[in-house]
Amino acid sequence: MRRASRHRSDTQILEFSDFSGGINIRTAPENIALNELADCVNMTYSNAPGRLRTRQGTGEPIHDFGSPISGMYWYDGGLVVAAGGSLYYHTPSETRPLGALTGSSVPSWAEFGGDLYVASGGKIQLFAHATHVLTTVEDSPAAVIGVYARAGRLFCWQDNSDTLRGSAVGDASRWTIPSSATDADPVETQIGYKVAGNVVCCIPSLTDVIVFKTHAAFRLVGEYPQWTVKEISRDEVLSNGHSAVNIGGYLFYIESSKGVRLLQGTQGYEEIMPADALQKVNPWIRDHLDTSKCRLWHLQARNILLVAPGAETILPAYYEFGLSSMPVLKWEFPAPVTDVVEPDHDSLFLAMGSCIYDFSGASSSDYDPATATLSFVYCRFSSKRLVGFSEYLLKRIGVTTNMLRRIVSQDVLTVSCSGRRLLPIVFYSDESMPVYGNITPVYGNKTPIGNVYKEKQDFTKHNTFRTRALQIQFESAGVPFELSRFAIEYVPVGVVA
Repeated sequence: MRRASRHRSDTQILEFSDFSGGINIRTAPENIALNELADCVNMTYSNAPGRLRTRQGTGEPIHDFGSPISGMYWYDGGLVVAAGGSLYYHTPSETRPLGALTGSSVPSWAEFGGDLYVASGGKIQLFAHATHVLTTVEDSPAAVIGVYARAGRLFCWQDNSDTLRGSAVGDASRWTIPSSATDADPVETQIGYKVAGNVVCCIPSLTDVIVFKTHAAFRLVGEYPQWTVKEISRDEVLSNGHSAVNIGGYLFYIESSKGVRLLQGTQGYEEIMPADALQKVNPWIRDHLDTSKCRLWHLQARNILLVAPGAETILPAYYEFGLSSMPVLKWEFPAPVTDVVEPDHDSLFLAMGSCIYDFSGASSSDYDPATATLSFVYCRFSSKRLVGFSEYLLKRIGVTTNMLRRIVSQDVLTVSCSGRRLLPIVFYSDESMPVYGNITPVYGNKTPIGNVYKEKQDFTKHNTFRTRALQIQFESAGVPFELSRFAIEYVPVGVVA
């Protein structure tokens, strides 16, 4: 059969300058939107909507506690850190031991009356604002695994119990209910009477409290003594007591088999029902879920929900783009992250192993505890994949990117098309040799003079190779960068009978 090659001259241009769709792994790469990514590791968003930039690094540890860190809390200008069964108070000027925890569970924290209360599986402990001394609340129940404050009381729940307990009004030291109790005395109530299971987690919402039991979810509506318990679902199993957060009245949580879920109101606020969330990445979350280690953190100043399925990978979801879309990216770390604390917009701390790190953007490198070395943050991402009945002739690609810091590197950013490397983009100019040559013998100075950096690169590459699929990949292990846009010019090339 005679075949004729037909070359169509209708040149097409695609420009990618908005990546606000985040990762989409639920859909095939050739079917995702232009503003979505087939893969993205260790990138974040800049202040410009949809613009990608390298995430900050962990830098070297700011303190090593010598034992694994199970939890942290920012309080009174410092970090309260639980490590190795003990509590510490860390500030830039000192790290002071406070005493042993009463239990071995991951700590739960609550501020009440200006003081900090801690539950770790034993009796509740108090870290007083006035004295910065840790004491035990002797009248509190035993085996307390969680606390929260609401309506003038401190509330708690215990291990292997379906009872929610509250302190006396305005007094978190009184928990014993007297024989002739008044409305101001300590209280207790059973959650889901005759429904099997124990209380796992309680999250205060706008006008109620969401209570997860082992195999069910409930709402505690109103205040004592007028409160009522309403059932939400018997088909939602919370992964653990630290996998649920409240964001502006919307409660996100990690269900043990369904991944990230959302509790939201229906037409009337009296009705709340579970719904799917982060649908474009939930299949990946379910595949990598460790129900005993997964965590959720809310970075309020940054408008980010952090999802940790349980390993070294954390998925930041950016709800400033809207709770209905919430684009998600992916961060990988050298070791599992056990806790993240955000004191304010300028500060961010994370815990890995026995160390805490400043994650606020002060460093461009990650510290690997296994090798005790620093290395630049490695990042990569891939765009939508173009696949058709014909081949493509890639004619031109243009990239605009900025260097975030003045760091010398000869191989900053590698741009590839369908796995074929095009050309590395470098920010270190060829004109940056020392203007006086080697002056070490004269001045004993090894620092070159006259380094020149290109903080912004407009890179254009002309190519003539044919490929069955077009997909642009970016990869960098060098200087942190920000991608403003990239565009490709291509021509479909068909073969017909």
